Amino acid sequence: MAPLSSEAAPALRPKDAGGWRQGLVLALVAHGLLLLGLMLSMNWQTSSTQTIEAELWAEIPMPAQDAAPPPAAEPPPPAPAPEPPPAPEPAPAPEPIPEPPEPPPVAELPVKREPPKPVKPAKPKAEPKEEWITDKPKPNPKVKPPPAPKPPAPAPAPKTPPPPAPEPSKPTPKATTPPAPGATSAERERARQENLKKMLADLGGPSLSSAGPSAGYAGRIKARIKPNIVFTEAVNGNPLAVVDVRTAPDGRIISRKLTTPSGAPAWDDAVLRAIDRTEVLPLDENGKIPAVLQIEFRPNDF
Repeated sequence: MAPLSSEAAPALRPKDAGGWRQGLVLALVAHGLLLLGLMLSMNWQTSSTQTIEAELWAEIPMPAQDAAPPPAAEPPPPAPAPEPPPAPEPAPAPEPIPEPPEPPPVAELPVKREPPKPVKPAKPKAEPKEEWITDKPKPNPKVKPPPAPKPPAPAPAPKTPPPPAPEPSKPTPKATTPPAPGATSAERERARQENLKKMLADLGGPSLSSAGPSAGYAGRIKARIKPNIVFTEAVNGNPLAVVDVRTAPDGRIISRKLTTPSGAPAWDDAVLRAIDRTEVLPLDENGKIPAVLQIEFRPNDF
């Protein structure tokens, strides 16, 4: 490094002491502007504090100047601490319930005491008188004569049982006559019905003619069938239709057959349908029913 010349030495020397006022003024102006900027940019609503530091650099080469060191930046005033919320007012203590006053003592009324009753002296008991009991003579009881003995009742005579009635002998069934070989089917059926009736009569079987039904039994049978007859056609005269009805012992109808047509087919069909609807016939007064019933039907009777 080359030594400094004498000509450059005065330039490097510090100025006179009279120039310190100008530096002080500049420093104060700079600090005032800095404080003003800090005050304008500071957010007073926030609680955090901000610190700003500024550094000043001098240009080189500049004459050394005894400038006063800049004063340290004053820290901004601390933000005011938030006021604590007001403490809630304590709830008023409940007023003590006054105890009911004790009832005044009831003055005991003086009990009236009844004066003692005078005790009556007990009467002396009379001494019992001695009675002399004399035995009176008792009358003699009357003696009843003993009753006369009753004569013994005569013993009943033994009854002799009646002799048993002789059982009626059953007639032997007669031999049926077979139909002729050249007879038609109607004649064969008629012959079969006649043979059946003869067999029932010989064997003692019940029938309308031989069993001896009650007087009103035929009317009861017609009365049972009458509500089931449905016939609205007009016929000439009062034709007769005869039907043979076979029944079970309990009255159920087993079969029916038109033995004598009336000449009016509509009336014959109405009678047969009515018997089918009836299904059961009433029993006689003796609780029985003939096995074969021969019933006559006329339109004017119904």
